[in-house]
Parts: sequence; C-alpha cells; structure tokens
Amino acid sequence: MNTLAIALIIGLILLLILPAIDAIPTMIFALNPRTMRYAFDDPSVEQERLSRSAELREWIGRLKQLGFSLLGIKSERLPLWGRTYREAALVSRAAETYASIVLHPDGNPASVYFFTPLGNGGMVFTRNHSYGREMESEQVSVKNTVSKDFREIMENHEGRLRIFLEKGNRPLIGSGQQTRIQATAAFYASEYARRSGRFLVSPGVLGFFLSIIIILAVVVWNIFILR
Repeated sequence: MNTLAIALIIGLILLLILPAIDAIPTMIFALNPRTMRYAFDDPSVEQERLSRSAELREWIGRLKQLGFSLLGIKSERLPLWGRTYREAALVSRAAETYASIVLHPDGNPASVYFFTPLGNGGMVFTRNHSYGREMESEQVSVKNTVSKDFREIMENHEGRLRIFLEKGNRPLIGSGQQTRIQATAAFYASEYARRSGRFLVSPGVLGFFLSIIIILAVVVWNIFILR
C-alpha cells in the first residue's frame, strides 16, 4: 500500500469520526429506546431558560389558559455522548393529559404535543407538526394535527382519548415531576417507541455507514487493484 493510499485512508477515517459522533448514540437508541436518559433541570436553570424566551413564556401562557400547569424543563439525552433535547413540561389533571413544548437548541419553542399514558401500556399522543410517524392500534393512537391553535390540537387529542376511556382504559397522570418522568419511561417502553428502527435510516446514520463503505472500498482497491 503506497503512501498516498495510506494518507487517503487516514483522511477517510478522520471524516468517519464526525458522523460517528451523532450516529452511534442514535443507533443505540434505535435498537433500544429505553437507553434514553431523562430528568428535570434545576429550578435555577429553568428560570434562566424561561427568562430569555418571551415566545416560550407566551406558549406556556396559552397552555395555562387551557388548564395546564408548568412542571418544569425536562431534558432527554441520547445514550453515551448523544444530544440533549429539552421541553417545557405541563400537566392538566382535569384533562388527564400532559402537554410539552419542545424547544429549539436556542431555547425558543419548536412544537407542542399532548400525551396521555394508559394503564395497559398504551397511550394517546398528539403533536402539531406533520413529519412525525403516526400509529393507530388497539393500545396506541399517535396522530399529527397541524395547527397553531392549541385548543384545536387538544380537542383532537381528547376526542381520541375518550374512545380509549370508553373501552375501560385508565389514564396514568400525576401532578409532579416524578410521575412525569415515569410517563416518559412508559413512552420509551411503548409499542410505538419500540419501532424506532426508522432512526437507522436517518441522514446522520446513513452518512456514517457511507463513510465505512468508502473506507472499505479504498482498502479493497489498494489490496486487489494496486498490489
């Protein structure tokens, strides 16, 4: 193997490291969603995040008008060195529903969802964007309702939840952070989350596999063509 080929392989290996940073935690999560880690931020961190985003405070106010109360800022982190995702978590005991405002990295709101875990391991989940995977089964209802009107999204959620309640399903809703953490664990143990294999075809993971293929091709080319 000549010097040029060695240098090329070293360069490709270095290029492999960058997609691996994102790809490896994502692949671990896709194979086992329960590896996601989650916790609430300290109150001081929560207040700092709320103070720097007027839009977030406005969204929280809109949910409070629907009967929700703020639990805090919840963090979810992919395994190993994976990315951290944050959301403002709220709850309404009257509606038997959790609500969350998913945050951009800069702390501004990105989207909202409503979530009711059920005692049979199922759930009703409603988000306000169109690019999430939907699912309908005997235990799970996940639907995208594209709207800026939180009341419209919530009414859609409540209508589907009512169908499950009429079948005798029991919502598992608590008033504190610990029960919200338990609900997050239930989400990642659900039938819906166990189908997270779609993350294996995300751009970051595909880029990682492409880098491996290119490196192997260069090695084979040097061994069998240039020998």
